[in-house]
Order: sequence, then structure tokens, then C-alpha cells
Amino acid sequence: MKASPVSRLGVRLGSNVDGFVFEVANGLHDPEVGLAVVGGSMPDPEVMWEEHGLGQTCAYLELHREAVLNPDLGPAGDRPDIAERLANDDERVRFSGIIAAFGLERAENVNAMVASLREGQGRIGGHAWIVQETARLHRRRAILRILHAAQAQPDRPFAQRLGEPEPLGRHSAGADTTVEHLFVPLVLLASPFTMGLVAQRIVKEASEAYVLVLLFGDDCGFHLRDGDVLWADLYETWAMWRDPDRASLRWIQEVTAPAARLPGQVLIEWWTRGLNRLLTEVTDLGRYRDADGRLDARNAYREIRTLDRMFLNCARIQSRPDDHVGRVSAAFEFFDLVPSILPVEVGAGQVYETLMHPTRVEAILREAFAQAPAQVCAHLRERTAQVVAHIREETLETVVPGRRVDTGVLVGDKQRSAMPPDDYVAKLFHQLRNTHHGYELDRHWKRDLLDSHSGHIAYGFPELVVLLTVALVADSESALSGSWFSANQ
Repeated sequence: MKASPVSRLGVRLGSNVDGFVFEVANGLHDPEVGLAVVGGSMPDPEVMWEEHGLGQTCAYLELHREAVLNPDLGPAGDRPDIAERLANDDERVRFSGIIAAFGLERAENVNAMVASLREGQGRIGGHAWIVQETARLHRRRAILRILHAAQAQPDRPFAQRLGEPEPLGRHSAGADTTVEHLFVPLVLLASPFTMGLVAQRIVKEASEAYVLVLLFGDDCGFHLRDGDVLWADLYETWAMWRDPDRASLRWIQEVTAPAARLPGQVLIEWWTRGLNRLLTEVTDLGRYRDADGRLDARNAYREIRTLDRMFLNCARIQSRPDDHVGRVSAAFEFFDLVPSILPVEVGAGQVYETLMHPTRVEAILREAFAQAPAQVCAHLRERTAQVVAHIREETLETVVPGRRVDTGVLVGDKQRSAMPPDDYVAKLFHQLRNTHHGYELDRHWKRDLLDSHSGHIAYGFPELVVLLTVALVADSESALSGSWFSANQ
């Protein structure tokens, strides 16, 4: 189900109270922004980013294997408190020290730390990479944010906005420009084990941002376990959510642990390439062209931020493997966000009847992972089969006694022909989502569906969201074009 080749379209930027945006937007024509005129006439021509016009992937993220930071930029003082954490024998404290040091220590100290990590982890197949977020990514996201604000308040002068406390340069180095969260699902691919860690460094005076990605090494990871007792633990009344020996947690470990054996260099290069393709698609100006040929900047900015939220929900799922309730909540939110990243209208029912239909979603994921490196593809496809089978089996096993028959599940009082198993799973999860959100079930058939089931939500459900997030990286064109849903309309 590969997406058809993307047709890149130009857009007009429209006007503001003080003139046409193409002429008055300060910074829009900086060479590093890379804006190209592709048609129309002045003062409001059709434009697109240069790479989109050439059919190229935007090099938004640059992966460096041996790079060091500029010692003349960033924090100037030493941090003894961080150095103390780096020397701690507890790996959790030490890892938090690495993250803090990368963001807050002097560049000389960070370079020495990264060199030590590369040497130490290199002996066991690991490494520490620095990912640089290019100025082009910063500037383009900043411009979309400014254009969004201008369209939301069209009567406010554009020049006035750019002269306020957050001009373009500061927008480019803002806290929400980091892509740290886009790499977290990678290092937690073996959750409940972490294969590494991710840290960020923002150098505001140079409008630069960096991400440190550390992978411990082949088949090497640390179990994500709670540290000292937290206040919330004192009020935890259901021991089953914290039971480390329960069958569901063991099942998750068996499914995810093989990810730790994937070669780190192959994994990080594939993931970074995928993120560049994903960000290329989501920043395509023509994607947000309205019926009049103008850029809908509000829609563009909303979609970019929605994508961020989807990755953060995936990280919430992976980082709390023992919190089934929290994982389910994050999974439902992920599904709620899916329609917001699509250029076609897809309702919640269609989302669930596609992505929670075991046969359909397995086919989608197998195709999405087809172009991944051979070892990565094999793992993800096997993992998909296990997760999908688990969701189907556990959902059907918890059907109300007497409703399960050989051909599926009997739904409703009249008990006509049974609903096929895969259709039942998809439709049931849609209604479980509705009750989770507190929606009123306004149709009798919705209540019939819930009455046929115990209400137990399969432990594999959040794991499916992890796979869907990986699919966004592996095959962004199909994911963002809406082609996943084209066969189920």
C-alpha cells in the first residue's frame, strides 16, 4: 500500500494588514531559509521550499559520528553538582548526569564526556552520536509559527510582531524547536529495557540545537525500573499494576527485547534518514494549500505540533511499561491525533476500523517496514505479527461467556449472525475509546458491543502504537498521505 509519488504544489503567502507577506516578512528571504518562487506574479507569487521543488529530501537533521561541540559557544561555568552525578555508581543517576551535562556544561567538558562515552561504549558495539538540527529546520519552523500567528490575528501589523520580544532569531532557538523527543522511541525500542539515552543542547546565542543519542551496544540495555519510592506509590492500591512477574509484562519483554540486538550504526542512520523524510513531508508548504491557493499556516503549525504530541505519547507508553492504565490513555490519545496529520478527512470510526483491524493493520505495518534494513525489517515484522495476534487473542478471550462462537462474536439481543473476529476487535476498541473519553453512547449497537465484552483492554494495544510511530518514520509518505485508509473507505 505504498503512497503514490507526492505532487509538490506552490502556495501564495497572502497578505497582512501592512502588506503582502512575501514582501514584508523579515527573514523570509534569508539564503538559509531556502524559499523559491515557482509561479504566479508579484507581489504575492507562488512559493515553495527549494528541496520540494527539486524533489529532494530536506537535510534537516545531520548525523555526526565523531563531531565535537564548538568550545566558544554555550554555558561558560563548571557544574560540580553535575560532575558528582556523572561519577555516581547508580546508572540511573549517572545517566541523568549525562543528560544534564550535555545541556548545561561547558563545551570542553561535554566534548571530553562524549569522547569517553564513545570509547567505552565502542568496546561493546555502542556509540554516541551528535545530531545537529540545521538552521534551515529552525528557520522554517519559526516562519511557520510566525505565519500562523499572523493569520490568527490578521489585523495586527506584521512588522510590529517581528519587533517584539520573540523575533525570528529567538524563535529559531526556542525550547519547542528541539527534536529530542523524535529520537526517544528509538532508544526505548526494547522497552521495558532502554537501549540508550537522548539529551538536548540549545545554544541560543548561535541559534543552534543539538541532540546526543547514546546507544549502549549490541544486546545491551538497562531495565526501566522505579528508583526511590515516589509519593504516588504510597497511594497505589492495585498491586497488579506494579507486579513485575505478571504474565503481560513478561510477554512485552519477550516481544521487545530482540530490538537490543539490532546494530546501532544501522539503526541510528536509518532512523535519522526516516525523520528527515518525515519532516520533509510535514513542512511541505503545498500540503497546506487552501482552495484559493494560499498557505493555511494555522493548519501547518497545528500538524507539526500534532506530530510532536504523537511521538511524546509513544514515549509515555515506552517509558512506563508497568503502568497499563497510563499506557492505554496515551494510546487512545495517539489514535485521536491521527486524523489531524492527514490531508484527507478520516473519522474516528475509520481510524479504528483500519488501524485496530488486525488483518488490515498488519498488512499496513508489514508494507511500511519493507524498505528498512534487512535485520530491522525482520524484527519489526515479527514484532508486528506478535502484537497483532496478542491483541486479537486477548480481546476475544475476554468476551462475555456465551457470546463467543466459532465464527466470531454474537452482538446484540437478537443474536443474528456472528460478527467476524477482526471486525469485532476494531469496532469494540472504537467504543472502548468512547467510554474512556466519557462520550455518551448514542446508538443501541454501540451499547450492544460493550455489553458483549468484559471491558479488558489488551496489553498489546499500547505496543501497537509504538509500531505505528515507527511506521511514521519508516514510511512517512504513506502515513501522511492518508493511503493507509484509502482501501477502507
